[in-house]
Amino acid sequence: MTVCPPLADDAPPATDPPTSRRRARAALVPVTSARAGTARRLHRLGGAAALTLLLATACGTATESATSPTSSPTAGTSPEAAAAAAEPPAVFAWYANRGIHFAHTEVSDRKIADLLTSKKNSPVIYVPQLAEVPPTATSQVYIFSNGIQPEHRGPLGFQGDVFPTAPGDAQYSPLRSLELVTWTNPGTARELTAAADILAAQKAGELSLTSPGIIINMPFLDWPSGHR
Repeated sequence: MTVCPPLADDAPPATDPPTSRRRARAALVPVTSARAGTARRLHRLGGAAALTLLLATACGTATESATSPTSSPTAGTSPEAAAAAAEPPAVFAWYANRGIHFAHTEVSDRKIADLLTSKKNSPVIYVPQLAEVPPTATSQVYIFSNGIQPEHRGPLGFQGDVFPTAPGDAQYSPLRSLELVTWTNPGTARELTAAADILAAQKAGELSLTSPGIIINMPFLDWPSGHR
């Protein structure tokens, strides 16, 4: 079984969002030539084919499960400690140029479930029925397939995810339709932290968006106007 190697910490503690936001813009690493080649191949593919290539790049193979076991509370653990251990890991991402935290809980694609589980050492449940959710019940999440590699990264190893909606917005939903973001020229990529900036870059021909038809449950844990 091939297990994806962990990324740099993309899930800083939810108790210190300002520090996380300052650190998120630091230590940008240029894309490697191997991943630049992958980006060129992605540009010729679409939908599920592009996603399969990305998973093969991220995990070494897209056909083997990357599920990692998680620890269980030991005997004598207090109810409070057991409850804390059962909480899904907080993940750093962007919304409207602000740092937020969310959790992955379920996804409609088995390979993505395995990938996310291995990255966080916490189970992300495969629920194929999520693919049947109507578009009106979902919002988007933008996940980068190439570009820069800052300290806080998304599941494919590039900049952190970007959400267009948050709790309180009219179109908010924790159910997210995955949108793959691919830079046309990864060498000129920059960090984008708002959905409006992604759409503007798409309009300018700087990047493309691909919808592989995958739905992920990604509830927010904290956001600019509140927290759980």
